Amino acid sequence: MLRPFNLQGIESKTKKHLSWFYGFLESVIEQ
Repeated sequence: MLRPFNLQGIESKTKKHLSWFYGFLESVIEQ
């Protein structure tokens, strides 16, 4: 079973990946 602090860690990692992904999309769209 996942514990709350593990879920928080996964959530923070997901947000970092999402922010990188959106930055990548923006750079592709600008080209």
